[in-house]
Amino acid sequence: MYQFFKNLGLTGILFFIFWAGTSKFSGSPGGKTGSPIDGSNCTGCHSGSSVINKEKWITTNIPGSGYVPGATYEIEIRAFHSGSNRIGFEITAETSTRKTGIWSLIDSVNTQFTNDSVAVTHTSKGTSASDSVNWKMNWTAPDAGTGSVTFYAAINATNSDLSSSGDQVYLTSTTVIEAGTNSFAKINKSDSNIRIWPNPAKTYLNISIKNSGQIKLLEIVNSQGKVLKIINNYNKQLIELDKIPSGILFLRIHIDDKIYTKTFMKI
Repeated sequence: MYQFFKNLGLTGILFFIFWAGTSKFSGSPGGKTGSPIDGSNCTGCHSGSSVINKEKWITTNIPGSGYVPGATYEIEIRAFHSGSNRIGFEITAETSTRKTGIWSLIDSVNTQFTNDSVAVTHTSKGTSASDSVNWKMNWTAPDAGTGSVTFYAAINATNSDLSSSGDQVYLTSTTVIEAGTNSFAKINKSDSNIRIWPNPAKTYLNISIKNSGQIKLLEIVNSQGKVLKIINNYNKQLIELDKIPSGILFLRIHIDDKIYTKTFMKI
């Protein structure tokens, strides 16, 4: 009988070790991105080398001029760790004070929601890796006036020894601005020095600038952030709109090393 309980105890210990090492294969419990609001990362459950910060592991198709409120963008994480065949992650989006935007899944086999859907993490199938792995998800931008948003992610590369030790945790982040709200997109705190007309416009658009800057590039962008027209070497000609669909549009004006945005309606 003693030997039975001894063996039972040993089995329980082995089961616990197995559970501790594999339970997170099914996804992060949430709040482990290392962001200022989460305040925690994967080292709460996994130990190993010190945390390593990485740049450019998060990429987006949000243009450099910023996200358009209400538009949906693709967010991708690409992680690398030599010798690991199990890698997991959690990603979230924050302003300086709160979580923001709406996540949606592109690949429900390999990714899932966590932390009450304010973050995305891997599934058990989504951890399979051969030194590297990537995950994709969609993020819908928040309301106008939200301002800059930072994406934070924690990545855990395991050594697959069925324990929570000997793993490597990486942290990565990237910040995007809101279109039309970045400081360099304004002239003297407003864009009143730039005038476009007529507005609404049907077949053409005029533009005038009070200062002496040189327009290098013009772009017409829709509310989803898609560039509909590009004009290089602008020389005060009319901006033709014949092939531009109707709706609320944005004219991005590149002057010297600055970018300005004006909103107009095509009818």
